[in-house]
Amino acid sequence: MSTLVIQMHGLPWSGKSAVARAVAPHLGAVVLDKDVIKAALLRAGVPEEQAGPSAYEVYFAQARELAGLGYDIVLDNPVFWPSVEERWHELCELTGSPRLLIEC
Repeated sequence: MSTLVIQMHGLPWSGKSAVARAVAPHLGAVVLDKDVIKAALLRAGVPEEQAGPSAYEVYFAQARELAGLGYDIVLDNPVFWPSVEERWHELCELTGSPRLLIEC
């Protein structure tokens, strides 16, 4: 059985995180929240212009690691950049997951 990867999408305050946290327990999935990673980088002194791209590097590295361990994942980020969508697609291909997107 393949790992399930679900991608959240939507504007800030559209309910992405709330839906991700509501869905994940029913699937036995782990929620990865890009904003949690970015906030930690900002607290550590990473400048704002570097924190976003750096957060995505950590985010997708962690997603690959968890998927490799067999965890289902809910990706909580807005997917506004084509590069982020490409990385989600790559993760789906790697894990054998269909491209599942929840729009908020």
